[in-house]
Amino acid sequence: MLPHELSFDVYRGDSFSQRLRFVVDGLPEDLTDKPILAQVRTSTDLTAKLVCTFSVARQDALGIIDIALSPNDTAKLKAGDYAYDIQVGDRTRIAGTITLVPDVSRGA
Repeated sequence: MLPHELSFDVYRGDSFSQRLRFVVDGLPEDLTDKPILAQVRTSTDLTAKLVCTFSVARQDALGIIDIALSPNDTAKLKAGDYAYDIQVGDRTRIAGTITLVPDVSRGA
């Protein structure tokens, strides 16, 4: 089964977060004891550079995860497209593109 495709626009230097809910047959999927890995890379190539990893907050019994990137994570990236995916257990469940949008305002 292919992962669900979901893409995001993220502003450089800003925080980013997204709540995701996993369901099976209309009911929350229990995520207890399932490892979750969510990474951002320069592309989907096998040798693509890892540029950052999402922090993940979990509500296992409700099938909810909150993924986030800090301002420090997004500030170090150049404008453009990056590939990401989210693995739950032994399956890639969500994949897509993060488009990093250049910021304008900067502190002194």
